[in-house]
Amino acid sequence: MLYLSEMKRLLTILILIFTLPTPSQADDIRDFQIEGMSIRDSLLDYFSEEEIKIKNKKYHYSSKKYYQIRIDKNVNQYELVTIHLKDKDKKYIIHNISGVIEYKNKDKKKCENQMEIIKDSIIGNLNLKAVFDEGNLSWDKTGKSKFKRYSFLMSSTNQYNISVICQFWDVDTPFSYVLKTGINSEEYNLFLINKAYR
Repeated sequence: MLYLSEMKRLLTILILIFTLPTPSQADDIRDFQIEGMSIRDSLLDYFSEEEIKIKNKKYHYSSKKYYQIRIDKNVNQYELVTIHLKDKDKKYIIHNISGVIEYKNKDKKKCENQMEIIKDSIIGNLNLKAVFDEGNLSWDKTGKSKFKRYSFLMSSTNQYNISVICQFWDVDTPFSYVLKTGINSEEYNLFLINKAYR
């Protein structure tokens, strides 16, 4: 028997699969949406500036070029959404958006299985090439937290703008296991490659 939380996660995956763009749309990264939003949109189209400003800013990288905010109210397809914005950008242009499902019981197999469902759907519906990698999560300096990830190459940008990742945080961290479906702008991708971890 499925518990309510498991049914919600299954419904989330099904919603994601059946709302993916058709292959003819797949070359435009903006056709990929999470909770109706995509990269290069202005967050002001969805929230007032006052609502954005009261969100807690988190700077995850050595460079403070981008900060992250969380949206956990009025979220339908995911448990929460994270968004990266450029610091001091008054237009609040979205450079990264990720839909997040948490596994507070640290169920690794469920995270991996749902990641595979999303990956297979993207490949099947959009004919995009998936590249798999795994390793240590850089924010945990102990090396005990791991990840598995599929990245998808967009021909329009020649970059891996879409990813599906399972993050397996060590028991000594305060974090749950997490499944993320994310979209990056080209500019944000270059930041991650060249500056974020220096």
